[in-house]
Amino acid sequence: MTLTLNGRPCLCDLKNVNFNAGLIPDYSISHVQQLYLLRYAFAYAFEYKHMYLSLFKRQHFPDNISLLSLGCGTIIDYWSLLQALKETGQRKCEVTYIGLDLVNWEYKFMARKRDNVWFEQENGASWISDSPTLGYDVYIFPKSISEFSDDDFELICNSFENKEISKDNFHMLISLRVDKYSMERDISRTNRILTALERNGYFTDDRYNVYTYFSDETKGIRYYDSDFLFPSEAIEIIKKLNQLCKSYIENGENCYCDCETLLTRWPILKPTTIRYQVISFERGN
Repeated sequence: MTLTLNGRPCLCDLKNVNFNAGLIPDYSISHVQQLYLLRYAFAYAFEYKHMYLSLFKRQHFPDNISLLSLGCGTIIDYWSLLQALKETGQRKCEVTYIGLDLVNWEYKFMARKRDNVWFEQENGASWISDSPTLGYDVYIFPKSISEFSDDDFELICNSFENKEISKDNFHMLISLRVDKYSMERDISRTNRILTALERNGYFTDDRYNVYTYFSDETKGIRYYDSDFLFPSEAIEIIKKLNQLCKSYIENGENCYCDCETLLTRWPILKPTTIRYQVISFERGN
């Protein structure tokens, strides 16, 4: 992916590409998508891969696996799944993947020929509510559980509570935010999902408030996985992004005093944002 800056655009909108105080960036803007991916996709792809590796320690899928991704973005979680299947010797596993997102992202990963991969530009809550039954091996919230409104999230939980589920066992993968307030809110939503599925006749030995993280966050992601190498040219662009804005090029200075601070943050190269849950459900007697 290339961060194209043809035409010397004004980059002020990119100062809002963060999640401070629950802020959600406007992903419909092309440059916002690009900067978001440059900053976060590297770390998120690594996290999702390890979510799947944790899943595969519980259950192997030698032939096929089906997934519903709620808030899939660029379907990067599908790419991470392929890496995890490869690493665990399950290359021949056929994947059925449905990704749901309100934004039709421009930079989706390509699907393998043997896989069935669909993207639907739709509210995941409405989509799952309209489905007559649910029958996936995996339901994944890739950094998205927080982005549903309270009403939409309740719609999701009502679906898990009241709809027919065809699988006797399945798994829920949830990526959490790291700051204390946001994590507490995300975990409370995990608890709501568990309660809903218990009411639908399913049980789990996993606890809603337990999550996985890397105890040593000082080491880079590449230390843990040599396949992950962040392009040096992308780092150089992000380091001087404020200088690529139209105002800086024309006037030798930025529009506002906070442009350099808010535009030149580094990508995430260490596992500092990784907090995830793998929760397995079985149908009760």
